[in-house]
Amino acid sequence: MRKVKRLWSKPGQDLERNESQEPTIEVTKDDPINDTVERHPAYAQIGAMRVSGSHGAYLYGSDFRHQHYIMIQIHDSVLHRSLSGDRAHSGKRLIEVALSEAQWATFVSSLNQGSGV
Repeated sequence: MRKVKRLWSKPGQDLERNESQEPTIEVTKDDPINDTVERHPAYAQIGAMRVSGSHGAYLYGSDFRHQHYIMIQIHDSVLHRSLSGDRAHSGKRLIEVALSEAQWATFVSSLNQGSGV
């Protein structure tokens, strides 16, 4: 059994102090597709979407309304496993962040520099 280390921490909690934890595994019966379903607090999916809208949006750190921006969403996730492969399924949205196109460009091109955009 593999252990998974949580890669996030709650405010005021040290990231390095998070202990490894094994995923919970549910064996599915009478399901022709899935053999097991794995769950763990660290399992998540992240997605980035381009948003275009006629009304636009005011974004943090910017003084004008943006007609085009980038939306990042993180959802919790479960892993459905079978002999033929693994399939990740997203669940509840945990956070959503909107970035201007300039903030997005800075975000993806400035790794390990400062505390972020």
